[in-house]
Amino acid sequence: MPTLPGGSATDSGPFGSQDLDVFFQDGSTVQRANLTKFKAHFDMPEVIEPFSVGGEVQQVMGKPQIRFASNAVPDLAPNEVLKIAGGTYRVRSVDKESDGLVSVARLAKVT
Repeated sequence: MPTLPGGSATDSGPFGSQDLDVFFQDGSTVQRANLTKFKAHFDMPEVIEPFSVGGEVQQVMGKPQIRFASNAVPDLAPNEVLKIAGGTYRVRSVDKESDGLVSVARLAKVT
């Protein structure tokens, strides 16, 4: 197996030894309350809600989330407010992927 720049042939996980800064450079700019910024992929995957509030049973809803390099924002925590793509969101939860290199923050739109 060939060695990729900046890594070894034994790297594992979905991102292998890719440079995560390069992977996220085309992502959305996320601004934290302290005005620091980082890059992340912003997505709104559809999730089937078994019993949504004010909706129908098994309603499909978009759930906003961002995926980012874990080491870029190691202290991101629930209830933090972020500005992404012209909207304001509150962090509901933050979880690392199994490889530990990438994290996912689930968000709630602030109205």
